[in-house]
Amino acid sequence: MILIDALYLNSFGGKVLLELLVDAIFDSGEVENYYFFLDKRLNSNCLTNIPNQNKTILITNLRSRKIEYKKVLYEKNITSILCFANVPPPISIKNIHVYIYFHNTLLLNTRSSNYSYFNRLKFKIKSYYIRLHNRQNYFWIVQSDLIKSLLIKSYCINVYKILILPFFNENIIIKDVIRKKSYIYVADGVPQKNHLILLLAWESLFNDYCLSPTLMLTFNEETYPILKNEILRLQRKGLRINNRGILEKEELMRMYQENEYLIFPSLSESFGLPMVEACLMGCKVLASNLPFVHQIIEASALFDPNDKNEIVSLIHNLELENLLLPPTTLKIKNKVVDILKLLK
Repeated sequence: MILIDALYLNSFGGKVLLELLVDAIFDSGEVENYYFFLDKRLNSNCLTNIPNQNKTILITNLRSRKIEYKKVLYEKNITSILCFANVPPPISIKNIHVYIYFHNTLLLNTRSSNYSYFNRLKFKIKSYYIRLHNRQNYFWIVQSDLIKSLLIKSYCINVYKILILPFFNENIIIKDVIRKKSYIYVADGVPQKNHLILLLAWESLFNDYCLSPTLMLTFNEETYPILKNEILRLQRKGLRINNRGILEKEELMRMYQENEYLIFPSLSESFGLPMVEACLMGCKVLASNLPFVHQIIEASALFDPNDKNEIVSLIHNLELENLLLPPTTLKIKNKVVDILKLLK
């Protein structure tokens, strides 16, 4: 049996990728050959389909994780393990294939000034845990060559122990709809997503050019009240900025399909799944001119994510100068089947 350890994973991009992996396992018709550790905080309709005898739902802490590992390894005849939330197993594993799926760049830059001291300390502790529990026989899975290079540099992992296997949902049906000339940004509100500079750019468009293109965001307002209040301030001025909150998969796909542009000013990504999804749904992606973007797509337009004026200039030209942009194209292929083959 194959163990999928998804503890410490309960929201945002990691949750989406876990759902995609589970969908692929169901499509293979072999779900009975998998056992799942799931985070109690995780809320997902997709994962409720996993049979009860094939999953354990835990309050995540090191002690309970250790206990469950020892129990399941003994009872389920585990032949391989995929740790899906960046961290190796809590106990040393020697005679079983272990793969760690790494998708959090914050653990590679624990000094980021965008975060509070408390958050930086949490990143540093988790990063130390990874170094402490890594073993020479473990393999790592990443979604880009950039993250592979950062892993080698940060954790001194052998280059031959890191596999590049990006995956995403490519079975997307595009309906014949009329797209609105509007902009969406699919991202949570963490600092590296860089929402504030986008809001500043939209305010400048309004103040300097009397432009108010529609901008739709997707973050949790309870978690990020500063962003919520900033949007309320801009709405009172007359700007057309709306936060849709965290969307279910069907709603999100519909939003990609109904809008012409995804604007993506993020400063750091392990992958950037919304850019892939938007591209597949026919959106034109306007993105940060940073290495993580160049790894996965050929964007329709690029800008410096630290320069508000570059964003203003781009949107001004799109709105008033009828600037024609090429379509966004993918540079990567879906490797989810390769991951499942690897685990067998």
